Amino acid sequence: MNNIIELILKHYRVVLIGILIVSIPLGYFYSRQKYFNNINIYFDEGDTELRTYKQFQKTYGNEELLVMAFSDGDILTEKNISIIHRISSSLEGRQGVQRIFSLTEATEAVSTGDTITFSRIIDMDSLSSATLPFIKKKIFSNPLLINNLISADGKTAAIVIELTPVLENNEKLHILNDLKAQAVKAAGSGIRLRFAGQPILEARMNDLTRKDNLRFTPIMLLFIFFILRLSLKKTGLSVLVLATLILTIVWGLGLLTLSGETMNMTTVVIPPVLLAISVADAIHILSHYREIYMLNGHKHLDAVRTAVKDVWLPCLFTSLTTAIGFFSFVTATIRPPKIVGIFTSIGVIIAYLLTITMIPAALIMLEKFLGNEPVTPGEEERVLSESRGIDSPFTTALVRLGSFITSHHRAVFIFLVIIMAVSVYGMSRLRIETSFANYLPEHDELSQDIKYIDKNLGGTIPFVMLIQARTPDHDFSHPESLQLLSDIQNDLMKKLPHFSSTFSIADYFKEINRAFNDGDEKYYRIPHTRTDVLDYWELAEPEILDHAVAPDMMEARISFQSRWGSNALAKKYNAMIISYMKEKLGAEYSYKITGISSLYLSMGNNLQRSQIKSFLSAFIIIFIMMYFVCGNLRLAIISMIPNLFPIMLTLGLMGIMNIPLDIVTIMIASVVIGIAVDDTIHYIVWLKRNCEAGMDVREALIKSYRDTGKPIVITSAVLAFGFFILVLGAVRPTQTFGVLTAFSMATALFGDIVILPALIRLFRPPIIRTGK
Repeated sequence: MNNIIELILKHYRVVLIGILIVSIPLGYFYSRQKYFNNINIYFDEGDTELRTYKQFQKTYGNEELLVMAFSDGDILTEKNISIIHRISSSLEGRQGVQRIFSLTEATEAVSTGDTITFSRIIDMDSLSSATLPFIKKKIFSNPLLINNLISADGKTAAIVIELTPVLENNEKLHILNDLKAQAVKAAGSGIRLRFAGQPILEARMNDLTRKDNLRFTPIMLLFIFFILRLSLKKTGLSVLVLATLILTIVWGLGLLTLSGETMNMTTVVIPPVLLAISVADAIHILSHYREIYMLNGHKHLDAVRTAVKDVWLPCLFTSLTTAIGFFSFVTATIRPPKIVGIFTSIGVIIAYLLTITMIPAALIMLEKFLGNEPVTPGEEERVLSESRGIDSPFTTALVRLGSFITSHHRAVFIFLVIIMAVSVYGMSRLRIETSFANYLPEHDELSQDIKYIDKNLGGTIPFVMLIQARTPDHDFSHPESLQLLSDIQNDLMKKLPHFSSTFSIADYFKEINRAFNDGDEKYYRIPHTRTDVLDYWELAEPEILDHAVAPDMMEARISFQSRWGSNALAKKYNAMIISYMKEKLGAEYSYKITGISSLYLSMGNNLQRSQIKSFLSAFIIIFIMMYFVCGNLRLAIISMIPNLFPIMLTLGLMGIMNIPLDIVTIMIASVVIGIAVDDTIHYIVWLKRNCEAGMDVREALIKSYRDTGKPIVITSAVLAFGFFILVLGAVRPTQTFGVLTAFSMATALFGDIVILPALIRLFRPPIIRTGK
């Protein structure tokens, strides 16, 4: 490695030109980033739940619905009905629209002799104040419309758009914006249209993710520059570090885009995380460079050479442990954390390579500007004083802390045991949240619209149950099978208040049966004979049948509309449904649960498995790395405890404060252990050096505070404040991840400068083979 460093210093121009050449194409791909937040990306292609959902879509059609709603004191006036008609008509036939459901598009079965026809419930040509009472009666006597297209109190109406299947992401966003604009125009002034549905929620998440990505990087760079300027006290060196960090981001995200990956609510944390991590190596190298520069009589080249040769090995270990920690995400069961892990680990290695090549090469090329920057007398006096054993006030404080900790190590251990016990209790209360609607900020317009529609009309998230007959003798041409569907619907609507409406082929045949019997309400039921059912099959609209029953009649779909709720509530309801279906179905039938709501629940289980697998992988690999750094098993075990401390404390705090794990915060444990171990490595390396110099353990521990305490505190502060910047994010998971990871970085610092020395002092592991 020393030979490589000499080559870099000798051929610095070639090194910088090579970096520039690589940066140009990667910069192009960096500028071509795309954003995609479809729920499907949180499942592996082979996932059973996802396969069931895709098969359901293939059999029954698309489930992506855009809901538009507005309210008035009485929605069934001539004016409001005309508005509904204008909106529906204006959207008919537009790009991306497969079907439109609204009061003015709704049909009813009408008996004409011995056949059935389907006519519009509202005839716009005959609409008048005289026909309104008759229209109202027909609408409120049709249970299929209530809480679907009109609220039970008659104050809110909905226009529901079923989108064309398999729309590309950019195409879908364009279509949604077009439909919204067209609907608002058709509604006219004075009408407040509200929007909901999975497609528009997905589009909103894409927009917020894009804004977060554009916001985080410049803010983070400004913050890092401020910290660097304070710690290095040199503008030129600070700018050099920023240039290195910018290239790290450009290379890392350029490779991500080049590989065909997209940004989403999870991967948007890559740039700020990478910036916060990558600055550490530069700080260690340049801090060491500045000290040597002032100690060796301002010999620039020698200072650069010595600094890089002294620091490249511990920086390599810290970069490798961080990269391996993130790379462990490949064991996750969902894709976005895998992508975060892969490309953050790649970015960390890129940052290390750029730090030990670009920074020394640039220092040599810009010697006149960087090397000869004025040294303030106070700074040089501090360094020279420290070289003579006279510490600065900051270093003195650290040394006094070290002396106190090593003298009161038993008290620190007792404190650790208490905190860990409380943390374990908190961790037992952790819950997971995957509902995208709950990720929106409270003040967000779409969030307000979703809550408004849920409250005034009903749910907008589909829940689907597929009932399968095991034999043709029980297929859905038999009245008994249709009655089973109806019973399940009625029972679950009573048991589960979050379900606002339901539909199956049983409802449709009830309507036809009533029409065949002159609209008599007592005939709104399943026909008694199979002959009647088969007749109704012949009369039914193919479009309805295609969306409600499989072509072979062996499977039927029950659709519920559910209000948005928490994962805990969904899990509770799901357990109730499973228990109910186990009792309800005999040997002749089976069932499957699918739909968007089911995917959200399954996604929570995937997240939990991902957290456990990725953290265990990271822990095992990092422990192996620490074993090589420490040189013995006992010291390696002790060195891992301060890195588990911030993780357990953070997760425990989340449980106690009822903060859920989500698609971003699920990564906290693996992120923290991958990053926090870096400062532990620096401390252990200097501790071993001091022991090798002949010091006893306590003396070596205190001396290590002087040797590496300052850069550890600085890098921890940069990491903590850097992650805290994520609180400026537009979605809750990103905000929470930022705050909690910043807290973890602060407690990781506590672990390294308080818990680690105390444990070493208490348990006295061998530091070096021949040491004390």
